[in-house]
Amino acid sequence: MATGLSVTYDGNTSVATAIKMMEVYTGDEMRQIAFSKHKESNLYTAENLKLLGSENTDWQKEIFRTAISHDHNVSLSGAVKNFPYRVSLGYTDQNGILKNTDMQRVTGSLNLDPSFLNNDLKVSVRVKGMSTNNNFGDAGAIGSAINMDPTQSIYNNGSDTTAGYF
Repeated sequence: MATGLSVTYDGNTSVATAIKMMEVYTGDEMRQIAFSKHKESNLYTAENLKLLGSENTDWQKEIFRTAISHDHNVSLSGAVKNFPYRVSLGYTDQNGILKNTDMQRVTGSLNLDPSFLNNDLKVSVRVKGMSTNNNFGDAGAIGSAINMDPTQSIYNNGSDTTAGYF
């Protein structure tokens, strides 16, 4: 005889974004500096000026994203005669603001609290489990994005070794 079955659901969604980006030169600013200084320095030789691209790539915008995450939890609880129980399942999908970073987690628990011998013997059983998959990504991409040449295009269609990227 089942008594008092209760079903509970709890869920939420969150949005995360980078608060502030590092200030770096645009492609136009880099070209202006290079062309105005090339007569004063060996760094900006005519040969080096030819390496400048024509783009204004913001590499930080290329590696960061607005991350949408969600969390869901369902539980069933109740009792069958003198056998109280609670079963719960949870799922979390959390995206990081750095592209290619995320975490998925599945959790489960089972609680049994039966009593025997006219409630003189009470037994509690707790079982919990979790499976997590983390993708930590490459945090070094942040420093690389800050130092990357903003005059270059994201894509370099002529390259077989970089899957089409610069």
